[in-house]
Amino acid sequence: MYTRKNENEQLENLLSQYFKTRSFFPYGAVKDDKSKFVNDGSTYRQNSLVHQKYSKLKSPIFEFNTFCSMTSLHGFSHFVENNFNKIGKYFWAIILMVIYILCGVSIYFLIRMFSEMPAIISLDNSVSSIWAIPFPAVTVCSANQVRSSVYNSYSDINITDYEDQYGTSIHTLLKFIHNTHLFRLCVLLDRFIQNTIHGVCENNPINKNWKSYDDYLDGSFVSQVLKNLSFPCKEVVKSFFWLRKMEIDPCNILFQETFTPYGLCYSFNMMPMRDLLNGVDEWSQEFNNYSWKKYHSSWKPDTGYSSDALTDHLPLRTYGDGDYHSATMKLELHAEDMNKECAHGLEIFYILIHSPAEWPSRSHPTLLASSNMISTISIKPFVLTTAKDLIPWDSKIRHCYFQNESKLKFFKVYTKNNCILECRSFSTLSQCGCVPFFYLRMKNTPVCGPAKMSCWVTASQASSDSCDCLPGCTEFFFKTSSMNAQLTESVKKDNKSNPASSSLILSVYYQSKNFIGYNRILTFTLGQFMGNVGGIMGLCLGFSFLSLVEIIYFLTLRPFVNFCNSKKKLKKVVPTHILREE
Repeated sequence: MYTRKNENEQLENLLSQYFKTRSFFPYGAVKDDKSKFVNDGSTYRQNSLVHQKYSKLKSPIFEFNTFCSMTSLHGFSHFVENNFNKIGKYFWAIILMVIYILCGVSIYFLIRMFSEMPAIISLDNSVSSIWAIPFPAVTVCSANQVRSSVYNSYSDINITDYEDQYGTSIHTLLKFIHNTHLFRLCVLLDRFIQNTIHGVCENNPINKNWKSYDDYLDGSFVSQVLKNLSFPCKEVVKSFFWLRKMEIDPCNILFQETFTPYGLCYSFNMMPMRDLLNGVDEWSQEFNNYSWKKYHSSWKPDTGYSSDALTDHLPLRTYGDGDYHSATMKLELHAEDMNKECAHGLEIFYILIHSPAEWPSRSHPTLLASSNMISTISIKPFVLTTAKDLIPWDSKIRHCYFQNESKLKFFKVYTKNNCILECRSFSTLSQCGCVPFFYLRMKNTPVCGPAKMSCWVTASQASSDSCDCLPGCTEFFFKTSSMNAQLTESVKKDNKSNPASSSLILSVYYQSKNFIGYNRILTFTLGQFMGNVGGIMGLCLGFSFLSLVEIIYFLTLRPFVNFCNSKKKLKKVVPTHILREE
């Protein structure tokens, strides 16, 4: 086999002959008397190897042929095979280029997916107990938002008695109670100005000429009057059972007043407002004397319940399913004292199911329950959590916020729904100069009057699309299904104090004592990412870490060694130029 050692021995023999003759230059040229070089063919042929070796020693470069014969990468050995002609080598080079390009494109998309979509949502590997999560919040809204007895009593009000106290005329208030798109709070015109008291509860603000009404109303005054027009909690929630145990005073401990698009509502199992709200809004400042303001929550969305959490701390939780582990309440509509015109004759309740960490809104699952019925709502929870491996990633890339990453003005707890509500409030205030009565607002912020209804409806719809509200990294969703049955006559007759009552018996419970959660996890760990890249390169190129070492060796160490060796050999090969004498 022809080796480099044989080549060196042959070179040394030729050099020995060359120096013995000392008649020719290393390139086989002879100089005549006219100082011209004359070529001697035999000597030129003999010294051609000297020329080749000398050239190689002068320029140590990356030895492509040697690399092709030694590398473990697929396809390169064909470039140095003797049975491959030039056309075959060119064809093979094109094939390799195409494969390398496809491999590079695949790796590029893999890197792009890893950097832009680092998280995916997958099912948990195991089931979880519902004891680990809170019972959902249940918000009850009666369609009877305006009591006829109070409504009619406004005809006897002396306006001047209230103008000094509130700094505004009572007729402004009476004109205010408008349909908020929602349910049907009346627009009342003061009889002392219009000589008529009538209620208007239109769904579409375009159908009414609102220009004759006021633009802005006093927020504190509006809240107080709405409370006076509506039934208090104790008149709506007549009785309450938690886990088959009757609560003595549920409205004082378990229910909290909330304003929603449906009017004044009562929310069960919502986080205490001192833990849910920052306390800068007018609502929490105005009603901070309520007993539930003394309670603290032992639960947070990201961390769950604390180790020392008591079973009677809000939000409540249960370990079982079915009716035995339910929240059951008897609700009274008071149809005998209902403003039929304002309620459009609907004797119903609006039941909103939502996370205890969220303020109730129309975006939550809402069920309609008629009076004189028994209604059961079974709930299936969906819990989305986020792996801690995603904490270092930017929130815009992982598409969620942890609690310490995004701070809201009104809320202590970040959720997407809370963020949207706050965004709508500030956006509506910016565009209309006021907010609807059911939006959280800063103290002394004007409430939109009937004349501004069209403005805030448009602003609210537009702001929903412009709000940059990412989901929370821990979110709770609830899927509901309901069943209804008519109350029997015997049950109605048992209510001797009010035979004409219009009651609803509502029961809410979990479908199952276990659930399968969802988890937001890394699309690839670092090891999985390297495995995917290595798999593509191994499949297309036969690439491995050994191949990488080979490339580094041939690009760095081998040229350096060749360069050093060439310097040593060039010192030995110093040809002497001798001219032939005549």
